[in-house]
Amino acid sequence: MGLLVDESSTDDTYDLAREHADSVRLVEHPPYIEVYYDLALRHAGGEWILWLDDDELMNVGFAGSRDEMLSDRFVTHFLLPYRWVIPAAAVEPGQEGFRWLSSFPWHPDP
Repeated sequence: MGLLVDESSTDDTYDLAREHADSVRLVEHPPYIEVYYDLALRHAGGEWILWLDDDELMNVGFAGSRDEMLSDRFVTHFLLPYRWVIPAAAVEPGQEGFRWLSSFPWHPDP
């Protein structure tokens, strides 16, 4: 697994990435995200690519369905639904935990 890490990161992202990835590359923060996409795809290898930003994570059920999804050799892309999760107190003061936004423009988000 290879990761790109923004060189302007001020936390331990780079060290953490090196503990878990086969390769980690520091990259200059680009003016547009598409620059990252191009760079990442040029350095990607393997049969498939999973693209996650630093503020995203996969649902625990993804691991159980991954092999079945990738078994069809004619499928070239998957678009997976995702949700914007926020602290519940941001919407309802005094509430604990998290909730996902269920109104436009955050939902539905194809």
